[in-house]
Amino acid sequence: MKKFTLKETGDRNVFRVPEDYFANLEMQLNERIVAVEAENKLESRASSHKRGGIILTMQSVRPLLYMAAMFVLLLFSIALVFHYKSTSGSLRAQDISAEQAVPTAEDYLISSVGTYGISQYYVESQVTE
Repeated sequence: MKKFTLKETGDRNVFRVPEDYFANLEMQLNERIVAVEAENKLESRASSHKRGGIILTMQSVRPLLYMAAMFVLLLFSIALVFHYKSTSGSLRAQDISAEQAVPTAEDYLISSVGTYGISQYYVESQVTE
């Protein structure tokens, strides 16, 4: 392809359009549109026969998806409220049991010596006095 510089071209147009291009353009576009629409109709009919005659489009499915999302959100929020209410009363009991789970010095002494050893210690100390 020949390259043109700006000085060579000046004001003339270097691009050429075929003759009668714009005269037939509208007719050619309409023919292509009609052909494409006919192909789409044939494809949709063939695919609808394969699926049992139901044609699903996003416009028909979108309201169902919105409704399903609304119900899921509603169920999760209700479950969250009921879970919060049921655990708020027993939360203090869990805190207390968590405090009892931490071993203290008395727990360690009883587990290592045993209750019998501790009782013997007190009995012997009273006898010697």
